[in-house]
Amino acid sequence: MQFKSVEIVYFLHATEDYDKVIVTIAKELSASIDKFEVSSAEGHYGNPLRIVKAHITGVEARDFAESFFGRLSSIVKDNIVQEIGLSLNEYGDLFIRLDKQQLLAGKIVLAEVDPIRLKFKQRYNMPREQLLQAYAEFLQT
Repeated sequence: MQFKSVEIVYFLHATEDYDKVIVTIAKELSASIDKFEVSSAEGHYGNPLRIVKAHITGVEARDFAESFFGRLSSIVKDNIVQEIGLSLNEYGDLFIRLDKQQLLAGKIVLAEVDPIRLKFKQRYNMPREQLLQAYAEFLQT
């Protein structure tokens, strides 16, 4: 698999330690802290939120993807493979959602609630069935 970019997005709530969370997540994902940008927003009940985004491209995206997928347990990889059809959009981008609290504790766990969202963009376009097979083979190595 060849990736041309990776996007990392997550929310920081007012109750979370801003500096600790940003530094820890960057470290746990092996991403440069310099790549992260922060913007402010308002939550559903008017609570202040911070949106943290990183956009990694080129060789750095390839290196990030290799490191990230290499660190996944076989159980997590199997879960991604089982749900791969639901994790790809119409452009072939792979979405993975991680449990933010577990990542802060040094564990990579998939989650849907308050996640860290990773979006992996492929370098080459492929028919969907071929892409599903390529991802499955990539994750099972």
